[in-house]
Amino acid sequence: MSEKLEKSEDTKKLESNKPETRLTERGLERRLKRHVMKATHEFFAVCIPGLENLCKAELDALDVPIETVEIEHGGVKFTGGLELLYHSNLNLRIAHRILLRMDSFLAQNLPMLYNKARKIPWEHYVGFSEDLRLHSTARKSKLNHHENLQRTTHDAILARMQPLGRDPIIDDASPIDFQLRVYQDRCHISLNTSGDHLHKRGYRVAQGKAPIRESLAAALLMLSDWQDHDLIYDPMCGAGTIIIEAASLARKLPLPAVTERQFAFEASPFFQESRWQRLKNTALENSLDQSSIKLIASDIDAEVLEKAQQNADTATVDTDIGFFQADIADLNLRNLDLSSDKTTVEAFSKASSPLIVVNPPYGERLGDKDEAMSLYQKLIKLLPKDSHLAVITPHPEAFQHPDLVIEKRHRLQNAQLDTVFIKAKKVT
Repeated sequence: MSEKLEKSEDTKKLESNKPETRLTERGLERRLKRHVMKATHEFFAVCIPGLENLCKAELDALDVPIETVEIEHGGVKFTGGLELLYHSNLNLRIAHRILLRMDSFLAQNLPMLYNKARKIPWEHYVGFSEDLRLHSTARKSKLNHHENLQRTTHDAILARMQPLGRDPIIDDASPIDFQLRVYQDRCHISLNTSGDHLHKRGYRVAQGKAPIRESLAAALLMLSDWQDHDLIYDPMCGAGTIIIEAASLARKLPLPAVTERQFAFEASPFFQESRWQRLKNTALENSLDQSSIKLIASDIDAEVLEKAQQNADTATVDTDIGFFQADIADLNLRNLDLSSDKTTVEAFSKASSPLIVVNPPYGERLGDKDEAMSLYQKLIKLLPKDSHLAVITPHPEAFQHPDLVIEKRHRLQNAQLDTVFIKAKKVT
């Protein structure tokens, strides 16, 4: 008798959670105002392991209220109003994606997954969209078959939405992108609000070999305390990513706002275009017309250098950067005096605290390791006395040099390689 009663109560709970009327525009609007617009949400900013503290610092600097901020492995969890979705996607340079966490629950088998997932108010996130996308990952869990995970979750979505008159299909091209992560039998369901990785700023139309991600380039500059220096120089600039990120930081320029990058949240039913446009316009109005820091970049390859200039132009920072072709083995930075139509650079002879930032070839991906080590020695020799070097390398031992004083070391991953960030000062 008690078992029957227990089943009856469970059924009632499911039925009370089950929508009974077809979804209308007015009805959806009321639901969103009540349950989404004014609610406190949990977000997660995904970043490279090792950069969580930098990502948290960026969140702390946002001009918007945040209720809680907590570091987790591979990112930062934060809570607050829906406006955080806009601010974080627009301003975080370290994060890869911003996830809106919808629900988390124990799921040791498919019926558990189905029963818990069907309780989620999917209409708040799908709206009237005809399709959606489902991505799944599973580790250390009884549920680990991706097709079963996705099929069961889709069945749960339909159980919720078909009574509303909606029947969304799965389409990998859909901008409505749900992320299912099952770890140790616990399922986390999130909405990917960013779409493509945030490191895809939109300006890198031309690429060299093994380019550094834009988010990692920004992290390299932040770890370097770029704002404490009056000159930044990348002597192996490749596609120009590091120096372009330096220019955008110096000008407080939100690159996605300039390049009109599309975000996944723009397809969500709760998206407010007027608010988004207002935020972008404000960000542009608060940016600076030019960099107060001297920015220069060079590369040995003329063709690659041309790509860097094209990218800087697309990013609208071309007038901030002085580009020139050079082999680092032939440079004397103390006597460097360069001129072009766009800029005159009397660089290191006038700089009081120059910073050389570089992502050199590692040997593992480009060329031979011995060649990479030889290149490191040329780089150290290039540095003038009292200048600072910031570098990412899997070979930190190469920078244990009598002419260098190590100021910072920080472990992080770059392209699935364990690397070390090093900042050092040239003392002789």
